[in-house]
Amino acid sequence: MTNIFGFPKLIKKEKHFIAVFWIIFFNLFCNCLITNAQNKSGFEVNGILLSYLRDRNNELHIDESTYSFGAGIEGFYTLKVKESSKILIGSSFQSSIMHSKKAGNHKFYFSEVNFPLLLRKTINDHSKSRFFITGGLCTGKFLKFTFFNGLSNGWDKEGYTRLDNYSDKDWLYVDLYFDFGISKEGIKNERLNISSFIKYRIIENWFDYYKSSIYFGINFGWEFPFSEN
Repeated sequence: MTNIFGFPKLIKKEKHFIAVFWIIFFNLFCNCLITNAQNKSGFEVNGILLSYLRDRNNELHIDESTYSFGAGIEGFYTLKVKESSKILIGSSFQSSIMHSKKAGNHKFYFSEVNFPLLLRKTINDHSKSRFFITGGLCTGKFLKFTFFNGLSNGWDKEGYTRLDNYSDKDWLYVDLYFDFGISKEGIKNERLNISSFIKYRIIENWFDYYKSSIYFGINFGWEFPFSEN
C-alpha cells in the first residue's frame, strides 16, 4: 500500500526505521553536548498552531464540512555546524481536535509527543532579519485519545477500541517536516522566529485511516544562544 506521493507504507519495517532514528537522535544529541564548548549552541522554544488537510477520500460525505485544529509547544537544542547551518534536536507536545466523516460522523480529541531531528539553513546570515528553511524527520507517539460518535441528538463518548482499523500496538508514526520562516534580532542576543510548516506522514498508524497524511501550521517563539563565540 502506498500513499498519494508513492512512498511505501513501511508497516513491517517501521520499528526498524524508528529504532535507527532514535540511535541517530541520541548520538547527535550526545555529540552536541560534548562539542558545546567548541560550537555556537543555543535553545529554541516555540508555540505551535496546526490543522490537518481536509481528507478528500470520503465519497459519501465529500460535500459535508469537517474541521481540525491543534496547538502545542516545542523546545530544541540548536548547534551551529557551519556558518549558516544548524542542527535542531528536541521534542514537542501538542493537543488537537478533529472532526472526521471518513467512516461515519466522528469527533476526536488527542494529544501526542514527537521528537524532531532537523537541519536549518539560514539566508543572509549576518543581517538583523534573516530568512531560513528547515527540513528533517519527526517520530512520535499518541499519548491520550478520546472518541465521540455523532448521533442525531448530539455527541456520545465511546470507546475508541471499537473503531475500524484500531490497533493497540500501532501508535507510532514518522513525519517528513519542512518550514520556511523569518528570524528577527531581539533586544540582546535572542531572536524572534516565526515560520510556516508542513508535515507529511511517511509511516502511519491506525488513526491515519480517519485523516489526511498532510498537516500544516505556524511556529512562533524565541531562540536564545548559550555562547557568544
